Amino acid sequence: MKSGLLIKTLILLTLCHFFIEKPKEQTEPFFYLLGDYTVYAYLPSDKESWLQSGLGKASFTPIFDSTYVVEKVFTDMGEWTLTMQNTFGIDKSSGKVKIFTIDKEFGTMDTYVGKVDEDRVSVNNLSSDSRFISPSRESLAFRLTYSKLNDESNQLIVESTHDEGKSWKPYVKYIYQKRI
Repeated sequence: MKSGLLIKTLILLTLCHFFIEKPKEQTEPFFYLLGDYTVYAYLPSDKESWLQSGLGKASFTPIFDSTYVVEKVFTDMGEWTLTMQNTFGIDKSSGKVKIFTIDKEFGTMDTYVGKVDEDRVSVNNLSSDSRFISPSRESLAFRLTYSKLNDESNQLIVESTHDEGKSWKPYVKYIYQKRI
């Protein structure tokens, strides 16, 4: 009797795990990001090249029965660190891709809105009331573009604008390499 109950419980737990990990429509475009990563950070050194400037780690996990995907990332840039949590999803009411971001060091909360094309997510915070004030006192908005490089790595390019998106310039690049 007890062994039958144990077998039924194991089968039920296995089935629950299978269904929880299955992507839902609003998170399927982000499932290529799932996993644990070593993060290599690069700052622009001139118009067309990047200089490795930091190292970190990140994890992407599904939450709320795979309704959203959460990224937790920490990057050590030497003179400063960045600790963030980003929540990815497709807003059912608007049909738009949204990423909600919070960070520890600057104390900011922001919402980015954009679109998905194949293995690429591109969002910006132009419609947000939250702006980053640079050391030179510029008010900056950002565009984030996540893209799949191959089965083991992804890339995030962060660009900034001070003119409401008329022009964008490289701000930082992250290469995510899956940890085994």
